[in-house]
Amino acid sequence: MPFDFYQTVGSPACLAVRMTATHLNISFNLIDLNMEEGDYLKPEFIKINPAHTIPTIIDNGFTLWESRAINRYLVNQYAPGNHLYPDDPKRQAVIDRLLDFDLGTLYPIAGDWMYTPIWKNVPRDAEKEKVLSEKLKLLDQLVGKGPYAAGEQLTIADFSLVTTLQTINAAGHDLDQYSNLKSWLNRLEQELPYYKEFVESHIKALMPWFEQKKMPINFYEDQGSPACLSIKMVVNHLNIPVNLIRISMPAYEHLNPEFVKINPAHTIPTIVDNGFTLWESRAIMRYLVNEYSFGNDLYPNDAKKQAIIDRMLDFDLGSLYPTATEWMYPPVLENKSPNPEKEEALSEKLKLLDYFLSKDVYVAGDNLTIADFSLLSSVITFHAAGHNIDQYANIKSWLNRLEKELSYYNRLVLPHIDILIPWFAPLRK
Repeated sequence: MPFDFYQTVGSPACLAVRMTATHLNISFNLIDLNMEEGDYLKPEFIKINPAHTIPTIIDNGFTLWESRAINRYLVNQYAPGNHLYPDDPKRQAVIDRLLDFDLGTLYPIAGDWMYTPIWKNVPRDAEKEKVLSEKLKLLDQLVGKGPYAAGEQLTIADFSLVTTLQTINAAGHDLDQYSNLKSWLNRLEQELPYYKEFVESHIKALMPWFEQKKMPINFYEDQGSPACLSIKMVVNHLNIPVNLIRISMPAYEHLNPEFVKINPAHTIPTIVDNGFTLWESRAIMRYLVNEYSFGNDLYPNDAKKQAIIDRMLDFDLGSLYPTATEWMYPPVLENKSPNPEKEEALSEKLKLLDYFLSKDVYVAGDNLTIADFSLLSSVITFHAAGHNIDQYANIKSWLNRLEKELSYYNRLVLPHIDILIPWFAPLRK
């Protein structure tokens, strides 16, 4: 006789039980509860489970809740001795240790990062995501010791942990940075015939829930600003929803009292993310990666890699771009003649950047980073101003590579150039 299985799609605990029952070919009667409509608080369900939690099962009059207890029970009742939870104290202990790590450490930390912003309507906490990342690094080490979470065979620990990880994935944390976890997830997908169907429906159910709780970032910008262009590239790369608010600098809209109230420095780009206001493009880029895709290659959670990226960002902000402005802006803003010596000084800085790019695929190493976006925006602006970029072979190759690799490149870069070329007309004569 099939057991009654009270569940909801999108619950990692319910998914773990469903995977166990399916793996063992145990028949069950699926009863979906709508958590948002409060089905779990109805008297008829509380009578079944006073804790009013899911998953809950009723197996021939025997009622049980808590997913890990249910999974142990299903194996012991329907397939005693099965490798999912073998009849061996030491192997059981290893499985139990991972189940307890998931229940007592990993999932609570993930939940604090994932759910608190939704329930309390507050921004996500980057520090909490860092704590989560540390726990995932530990799990990455543990999984790296065998093909499965608890050793050489698939167990209920795999089901519990994979559902937690796929929930974290749906919430937007980048799992690709954990190589052993990535291999393990790929292995499960290949080996378990039900994996793809179950996991895809789980993620599909969660994504709108996570997404609808995200308020788009207010992004104050103006076309033709290299700093704003770099932010556009980050939000496009990470699929971060933004509400674009145009601030016309020629019309002095940045000096309007309502904008000065938002940003006393009255500069663009400026963002307001659920009450958190930030300006300075490089600070914004770091924040966006840390807040929305912590550990992403764009700004990885690695002190040395961050230092290399920061060095290139500082080179752009403190050396390259200021040198360029001395050549670019006086003819436009002060009606002065172009100064060849200023352009030569810019050329020397670009030769240095060209040298850096002779050593690496991207400006900060083997991976695309926010430093590429910052420097790309600067270099493209110099190009729009009339400086010949083709003379720098490595910079030219790098630009061509970015154009081919980034689907949004032409959509963002070409309008930037088109807007600036007429503006730089006094310089291009």
